[in-house]
Formats: sequence, structure tokens, C-alpha cells
Amino acid sequence: MLELGFDPKNGPCVLLTKEAHIVMGKKLREATKRLPAKFEKPDLWKMYQKVYEGETEWLKAIQKYFVE
Repeated sequence: MLELGFDPKNGPCVLLTKEAHIVMGKKLREATKRLPAKFEKPDLWKMYQKVYEGETEWLKAIQKYFVE
């Protein structure tokens, strides 16, 4: 997170139920494995858009961290 300019204490996040956290955490870990070795914010934003597809409010909540 630091390499991309995020403060780990104030980085992008969405509050989830425990069950949703488990499901989304697994999806995010799998998607992260498919990122290029050297990635930038736009790559990460595209990943989140795919993983959070259909979750418009979640994407709105974190968009400000990726789109300048």
C-alpha cells in the first residue's frame, strides 16, 4: 500500500459482514495473484472493479483512492 501512496491506516476499505469478508477476501487474494509483478493504481482499480462487480456502493466508497 505504501508503494502506491496509500496510508495503511486510512486506505481503501468497505465494512463487510464476517461472511462477506471471507468471500470477498478470497476473491481479492485470487485476483491479486493475477496482477502484473509491477502494478500501479489503475491496475489495482481495474482488479477491484472486477472483484466488486455489481457492488456499486462498494466501488463508490473506494473510488477516490484510485481515480485522481
